[in-house]
Amino acid sequence: MTLFTCSRFDLDAGQAERIYTSDELAYPLTGLKDIVPNRWTKTVLDGRDPFLSETVEGLRDVFPDHEKIEDLGLGAAINIPAFVNGKLLGTANLLAPDHAYSSKTLEQLAPLSICLSVTFLAYTFNTSRVAGEFT
Repeated sequence: MTLFTCSRFDLDAGQAERIYTSDELAYPLTGLKDIVPNRWTKTVLDGRDPFLSETVEGLRDVFPDHEKIEDLGLGAAINIPAFVNGKLLGTANLLAPDHAYSSKTLEQLAPLSICLSVTFLAYTFNTSRVAGEFT
């Protein structure tokens, strides 16, 4: 993995927010952005399934910043949604060079989904007590 980020979503408002980044220079925490419906949102937000792109060609139609991703030498992407009681809390987003991820990678990461959900739940609880609830 070359880049790791986490995002949370306000589906009612149609907005997303990056809440963690492993590379603040390339992918800083920039506040809210609008969710643009596409194949990714149908897979991850609506279908509640992980998204996998093995190459940059597989993400060009879903990530508006695909040129930036490609400039960083990345193209393989995995986005894992975290749900608690049917509510989407966020996604863990892993990016690496083309062909770094496959369906086998998704299988290997599957056991971590419960840890991801607990982490997002703790984050949501902690931030809602301090800064108001993001629901």
